[in-house]
Parts: sequence; structure tokens; C-alpha cells
Amino acid sequence: MSLDPYVAGRRHAAHRIAALPWGLDKAIGAGVTIRLSDTAEAASSKTLEALAQVIRALAPEVCSVSFHDFAADALWLSEDFLLPEDHQLVEDSLSGTLEEEMMFGAQEGTRYTVAIPVHDSNGAVNGAVRLSIDSQIVEGRAAEPLESRLAPVLTCLAAEFERRVSLPSLPLEDSQQLRQIESALNAECFELFVQPICALHDSGRMAHYEVLLRLRTSDGALLEPGAFLRAAADRQLMPAIDRWVVRTLLVWLVNNRKLWARVPAVFSINLAPQSMTDANFVGYVESCVTKSGLPPQALCFEIKERFASSGNISVAESMRRLEALGCEVALDDFGGHAPSYGYLRSVPAHYFKIDSALVGAAPTDRVARAMISAIVRMAGDLGIQTVAEAVELDSELAAMRSLGVDYAQGFLLGRPHSLASYDFAPCEVN
Repeated sequence: MSLDPYVAGRRHAAHRIAALPWGLDKAIGAGVTIRLSDTAEAASSKTLEALAQVIRALAPEVCSVSFHDFAADALWLSEDFLLPEDHQLVEDSLSGTLEEEMMFGAQEGTRYTVAIPVHDSNGAVNGAVRLSIDSQIVEGRAAEPLESRLAPVLTCLAAEFERRVSLPSLPLEDSQQLRQIESALNAECFELFVQPICALHDSGRMAHYEVLLRLRTSDGALLEPGAFLRAAADRQLMPAIDRWVVRTLLVWLVNNRKLWARVPAVFSINLAPQSMTDANFVGYVESCVTKSGLPPQALCFEIKERFASSGNISVAESMRRLEALGCEVALDDFGGHAPSYGYLRSVPAHYFKIDSALVGAAPTDRVARAMISAIVRMAGDLGIQTVAEAVELDSELAAMRSLGVDYAQGFLLGRPHSLASYDFAPCEVN
């Protein structure tokens, strides 16, 4: 099964490498790399994008373009993903000894890939350009060799690669963390965990699980989201990470249906604000769900209430599209931020996930109990179910039950465990 709408004919999306256009390395001494600052990165990316447009104008047979630094890292690319063999081709071109050598990759149908090393003013290789070419596209200028047509662009590209060395950089610590996140995407070092969401009043209800992300470091340590998601958001990497989560979860669910489908289940995925405003993200989800063949009702997407209530038109439209697909939508941290609930007229919701601060205060705080009671009554009137977050004490669980909350999750009911080894037994609440 292929869940990747960008790369057709590939059997498993997990074999694909996600090359990120935001990744930019430059050398500081031997073997040490740092990243450009956000402002410098944005400016250089615009230059590289303009050079890619020139390439397409000079060589109409070129279907896609990517630029790579001396370490083969992708600096800019015209598509979301590159295949491992494309990365290998780039590495081979960077290690070549002939100054004008063009390296050819495998051919698929009428398309093939080439990598051309880029040389600085001293003749040293300082990067490469990778091109996907369709041999069926014939144009008058095609009689001239490709390298000759692109020679002026390669000169400009070499100058841009040299210029980047002098651009402002991120602090070394931030650079290393960014590198770790990008490497996790490239090497599939992220891992999915799940935590049960337990019914409080009717054990026969559909099973629910929240899908959680972890990052496995090179030394084997497991990082929780708080250790890396802020840096990812600062670098606009959240849509790529959320796509990875959706794709990886669906591939696992398809391949392991016997493990989890004994009881109909819903898997909840947290979505970042960047993903909800990304023009292509919901389309990606739609394509993945359709190709997986799984019922869309098996997925629930969680959006934080403070963002859903912000009035952002793109967010509301993305939520409506997810609901139209057949997926469920949950408002996370509900009751903790919104000054009013008028926004509920314009956004869909199937679950209110009650803010953990209210849940923690409920056993002893009359105001918190009154707020939760009001949320439960409103949810009932709207046909929405309620979930208590971060239930860690027996007193909190008892309070949620007495207030009529439908579901609860937290360490008291079950800690997160790896999706790969999770025992999908019914969630029992005593």
C-alpha cells in the first residue's frame, strides 16, 4: 500500500527520506556544522528558488530541482520528499574527481535523475544540484547539452553557496537541536506511543487512544515533545512532522489491523497550528486516508481550543474539511482559554478535552467543579462528548465521574507505551 501522494508506485512510505528545504549547513572548522538564522535562511531560500526557476526556463525537460551543500544535505527542493537513491546520487557526485562530471541515476519510464557537482571559485566542489528529467519533453534548446545551458546558473549557484558561509548563524546549541530534529525525519528516528482514553460510564463504548510522539536520539535516549517541538515550530517544521505522524500511524494500522481492530477504535492525533494553516496539509491527510482504505472515523484530530477560537479562517476551514472527510475533531485544553464559546458556531467538534488545570483543581475547588459541570451540560446539548485530561489521582477520577464526564486519560489510567508493542486490551476503570 502506498500512502504517499507525492511519490507514486512506492510500496512503503517508510522507505522514503523526507528532505527538508529549511535545512542549511555550513562548515565551521573540520566536521562541525551550524545552521543559518531564520532571517538568513529565508533570504537564501528565495535566491535558490529563483535559480530553480531559471533552470526550469533554460531546460523545460527538468521536472524537479534540489540544491545540496558539500555534505549532501538538501538546502532547497521543489518537492516534499527525495528518495534514498537520490541522496546517494548526490553523495556520489560530490565525491567525484572530474570537474565537469554529471552523474546519472536510475531511470523510471521516461524519467531519470542527474546530479551535477558545483565548484567554487577555486575549483573545489562546494555543493550539487539534482535534477529529475523527463526525456519525452523535447524543445528546441534541448539540442545544446544540458550542462552548457545551465553553466551560468551553476556559476551563480556556486557564488550563493560561498555567500552562505558568511551569513548569520544560529547558536551552536540551537543548530545541534535543529539538526537532531531533521535527522529524525530523515532517518525515521521518531517513534509513536499511545495512551488509552477510558470510558467512565459505559465500558462497551468504542476504544480510544491518543497518539504521542517521541524522538530517539543517537545515544538511545527517548525525548518527549517538550524537548524538541518548540525548536521544530520555530523553524516551521511542524507540518512535516505532523505528516510523518499521520503517514506512519496509517501504515502501522493497515499492517497490524488484527492487533487493534478487535474492538472498534479511534486514534487521536495532535495537530500543530502550523499544520492547520498549511495549504497542503489537509489534502495530504485526505489522500493518505483514502489510499489506506481505513475508515476515516478511526482518526480524531486534536486542535488546541485557544487556536480554534482565534477566528483564523484557515483553521476553521481545515477543521471542516477533516470533518467532511469523516474524521472526528477534538478541542484540546477546553475551558482553559476561550473567553466565550460563540466560535463553536463556525468550527466542528466531536469532543471537548477538558483542560488539565480544571481537572486537577476539581477535587477541592468549587469554581473548577462548576466550570466542568457547565462544560458537560453544554457538550450534552450540542451532542459532543467530554474527556478529562491528565487524571493522575483517585480523587480527580472520582470528581470526573460525579460530574458526568464521558472519558478520562492520564497516568492513573494508563501510561504511554510504544505503539509497536502496545497491548490493545479493553481499558478497565475501577
